[in-house]
Amino acid sequence: MATPSTRSAKKALRQLMHSTLTNVPSASLASQSNVAHALLTSLPEYLSATRIGIYLSMATSELRTAATVQHALAAGKTVFVPRLTPTPGHMEMLALHAAEDVGALGTDKWGIPVIAEGDERGREECMAGGRGLDLLVVPGVAFDLGGGRLGHGMGYYDRFFARYWGERVRGREGAQMPFLVGMALAEQVSVAGDLVPSDESDWALDALVVGDGRVIRFRENP
Repeated sequence: MATPSTRSAKKALRQLMHSTLTNVPSASLASQSNVAHALLTSLPEYLSATRIGIYLSMATSELRTAATVQHALAAGKTVFVPRLTPTPGHMEMLALHAAEDVGALGTDKWGIPVIAEGDERGREECMAGGRGLDLLVVPGVAFDLGGGRLGHGMGYYDRFFARYWGERVRGREGAQMPFLVGMALAEQVSVAGDLVPSDESDWALDALVVGDGRVIRFRENP
């Protein structure tokens, strides 16, 4: 459990990053998104993956993922996107049917495309049937050079990681977590030596793709 000092440090960093990210020019956001898309879709882990999870992006303050979703679908990959369920703190990853599916989705109060309640019927959940994911593209508010990630504070992704570990990996010979890739604007990455505040519930990334052209690896995919 996070200590009061860690919670306070996370809150302070989120407030700082909110101010920073709202001032990123739209041209820079578009340019960095294009760079990150090219880098991500060139990763060996992406190229070999047949089942990927990816966040659907807000209009501002984070790298856009629409091009990557379309690229993955065109390459014949099964693409799963987040859906927040009525259960507090619970997130699942549901499959998109086709490229046109994304444009037909509604948006939530943050402007994020979402699968509406009722529309989840007939969509595969990523862990159904024990198949899981090969790669998962993860958003965040801030990232460090040690694989640390600070989320938006609701814990959806870290709870999903823990549930995935419990249902798909723990006690299963040869089973492993999906390759976890963070997507970051250059403004979201800390300088060398500075780590984002974390506690035992926070999961580390395997790699970080940055809009300034960097790919930072923390673990090689076996």
